[in-house]
Amino acid sequence: MTISTTCPPVTWLRETLECHILDIRNPDKTLKPANQWPGRYVLPDNSVIPAVYVVGARMVPSEWNTDGIECVIEDVPEITSPGSMSGVVSYEKWRVRFTNYGFMEGTAMAVSLLNISRRMARAFPSDEVTYTPRTEATYESLTAKILGPYINPPLP
Repeated sequence: MTISTTCPPVTWLRETLECHILDIRNPDKTLKPANQWPGRYVLPDNSVIPAVYVVGARMVPSEWNTDGIECVIEDVPEITSPGSMSGVVSYEKWRVRFTNYGFMEGTAMAVSLLNISRRMARAFPSDEVTYTPRTEATYESLTAKILGPYINPPLP
């Protein structure tokens, strides 16, 4: 029997956020209608996709317009070690940012940052979520650090 030594990948985190926090997926994992998403990207050809993006080597393309709440997940987690002698266990903190860019005039936002904050508290009860109110220079946002243990394989 082989035991997995990895933390769930960023794709698992994205799927969890889409299903349980942003509520953009049906139980069978298909997308709900666009008017039920808290945020969307409007692409240059005027098509829309959910405003959920994993940043790493590439940022969200500048030609995409954001409408509503955007969820950006960093591809590389912050890794810390509790300092054990064997270095077997470390912790990965995935940084996730929800930014409220507002919705177009005459449309209602399906989910607010307050809803997202409450869902984060239920789904990730021990993880830090920080609220930043809107100012003249910044948008309203939530920043979360989602912690996961990682079992390190032995060094060769």
